[in-house]
Amino acid sequence: MKSKIGEVTEISVSGEKWNHGRAGDIRAIFTKCGGNLAETGSVSFLFKKVGLIEFDKSICPEDDIIE
Repeated sequence: MKSKIGEVTEISVSGEKWNHGRAGDIRAIFTKCGGNLAETGSVSFLFKKVGLIEFDKSICPEDDIIE
C-alpha cells in the first residue's frame, strides 16, 4: 500500500507587484509538477482571524519591518 504525503506551500507576493495573470502562471507550474493550487477560501475554515497589524510606510519602510 502506497501512502501519499501532502505539502502546503504558502506563496506571498507584495500587493503592489501582484497581477491576476500571475496566479495562472503559478497554477500551471504546480500542475506541471503534479501538484495543485487551491481556490481562494478553500482552506479558510482552518484559520481564525484574531487581529490585524498595520504600519505606516512613511514612518517605517517595509524592508525594516521584515528584518
